[in-house]
Amino acid sequence: MGSRWSPESARSGDPTDTSLGAQSLGRELRRIGYRSTVIQHGVRSDRALNAGRGAEVWGVFAHMNAGYALTGEPRSFLVAGIRGWTYSNSRAWSELPDFALDGMRLAILGGCRSAVWHRDYGSFLAQGKRLGADSVVGFRKDIFIPQRRTLTAGNLFWARFGAHARSGASVSLAMQRARADLHRSSGRSWGFGSYAIAGAARRPGSVRLRPARAGVRQAPAPAPTPAPAPAPTALARERGVRTAEATTSGPTRLSEQAARAVGKRRLSHDVSWFSGEDMVLTSQRSVSHLPGEKLLGLTFRSRLGRVAGPASAEVEVDRRTGRVVYASAARTKPRAVVPRVGRDEAIAAARRATRASSPATRVAPEVWDRPRWTVEFAGAEAVVDGRTGSVLAISGPETPKPERPR
Repeated sequence: MGSRWSPESARSGDPTDTSLGAQSLGRELRRIGYRSTVIQHGVRSDRALNAGRGAEVWGVFAHMNAGYALTGEPRSFLVAGIRGWTYSNSRAWSELPDFALDGMRLAILGGCRSAVWHRDYGSFLAQGKRLGADSVVGFRKDIFIPQRRTLTAGNLFWARFGAHARSGASVSLAMQRARADLHRSSGRSWGFGSYAIAGAARRPGSVRLRPARAGVRQAPAPAPTPAPAPAPTALARERGVRTAEATTSGPTRLSEQAARAVGKRRLSHDVSWFSGEDMVLTSQRSVSHLPGEKLLGLTFRSRLGRVAGPASAEVEVDRRTGRVVYASAARTKPRAVVPRVGRDEAIAAARRATRASSPATRVAPEVWDRPRWTVEFAGAEAVVDGRTGSVLAISGPETPKPERPR
């Protein structure tokens, strides 16, 4: 099997531009030793299905939803699928025999809710494991992509993931580090903290990217290399806070309240400015990146009056062991705090970008390096620059759906 990288990026005419992220990741993988192919304007589902069968690393960066990806124009879908079901306007991983992808080290489903199971369209993570892919990566929530060809949000995430993978990091560690880089650059993870990893390897998060030798087929479901020593997060530059592997089995020792106290105490101890800032808990959620994990994720933001301010911290605590398994903290000095773009202007810009027709359900100002507006609609969201009115990134809009299976 040849060593190939074969990503499919967003289709032509799409309101988001994923091509820079796919190209950056492909460039890093070429440096590792893979032969790289990047298809920039979408493909028909036949080609999306067949490209994966010859690739050691494969990815699709397009609009997705639970169990399917919109890969091209006219409406052309790649579906995870359910065995025995057929999809008239789609091709499905469920069509392939067991271990059809047993030479694939990594499959990336780089779209919104791509790790979520759907009763009609199945699960990419489950199908990828059945097909023998060592590691399959998707996301449980919406992720943000730039509207233009810029190295921000999702495009920055995949560029940094490629750089960390080239340095020898495992899939799990590269995802953690890319997420920390993204958070440090903009004060938010843009949905990429919802990543989930599964696969046929005994430890799918520990898989590393190494091309097979010419003419040598990768063994199905290989045992991955040993897990790396705990690696530094963004906090390591300040006082050595490090990540640790989470457990995947055993009793839950910590309540959510106790885990929250552990996370806050660790940030207060290791980040010199955390206690001095007016840091407010803005999000608390249950997290599982690998099957069996039981984590509590917390996000804190500073406040400028009633507005989210230019300091942010994220932490995840293993509720079985009480260990902090991920942490990142960042703050910046804003160049401006007062938006020139008003609320109504921000809504109009977000509506144009997302093509939303429903009323805005949430409009929230915030400040990072400059003012920003977050505008939510039913099924779509956009972040608008409060000084220029340009749309920085969007998630959604809602994609068309494949025809129901027969």
